[in-house]
Amino acid sequence: MNPITIQKTVDVFSKLNLFDKGYNIYNTILFSVIGIAIYFFIVYPYLLWRKVKVDFEFIKAVLLFIGIGAIVRLFSQDYSAIGGLIQHSTNALSLNFYFQFPQMFILLALAFLIFFEVSLYLSKEVNKPYYKILQLIGLIIFIPLLLYAIINITYWNFFILVILFTIVILYLVIGIFKLFKSKLLKPKVNKLVLTSQILDGIATFTAITFLGTRLAEQHVLSSLILSVTPILFIIIKIIFSLFLIWLIDRLVENQSESNYFKLFIIIIGFLTGLRDLLTIALLI
Repeated sequence: MNPITIQKTVDVFSKLNLFDKGYNIYNTILFSVIGIAIYFFIVYPYLLWRKVKVDFEFIKAVLLFIGIGAIVRLFSQDYSAIGGLIQHSTNALSLNFYFQFPQMFILLALAFLIFFEVSLYLSKEVNKPYYKILQLIGLIIFIPLLLYAIINITYWNFFILVILFTIVILYLVIGIFKLFKSKLLKPKVNKLVLTSQILDGIATFTAITFLGTRLAEQHVLSSLILSVTPILFIIIKIIFSLFLIWLIDRLVENQSESNYFKLFIIIIGFLTGLRDLLTIALLI
């Protein structure tokens, strides 16, 4: 496909408001299909080819890159205290376009795979597990970004409120399952799945309830749920995540494959949850 054909394709997409009018039914479907295709049909076969198990250490490395993406995304948002470092773009042929959601998924996946390969190479050179090197690379990038975001926080009250309520609700749900002697939330990965969805739910609830005049939900389905009542969004997030954990544990016997399915839920939850948390905390 030559550059002229690519530009024509982008022009057609632009007429459907895929890139510059927020989320709608068209781009929601498009981005969902692209994201699922990349995750399950490109990245997973690649990991299998590299004979890498998706265990908790691997997931910890991925979480660091999720944090990186959540912070970098705000560099192009003019309503953020850390905005302006990256120019906002609606041109799919511009690199800046891929520093915004949801297309940032593509950039993050590519960056992760590059650093993943570097870690595999270095692990052989220094005789260390690849995941320790990958986690170190993630920390080197993530910590300065996190500190920069923290020193620019304008709404500490909302920042602390979201984190506090996420922890309280998480342990409340875990406590209920322990009371009924259920082992569903015993694995660390399952706890991460639940945590990611609770964080996303609480952050969205806080944004709509307390900052509804300045912030609005962009996703089509989420907006529909929130229009009923914001608290319903949290409840559905918890119920749906628990159902998916149960379903995956029941249907997928291979532990690595099971973790990979759960990682998908974790990525979606934390990437949007951290994004919303930071959006609230850094709002100007």
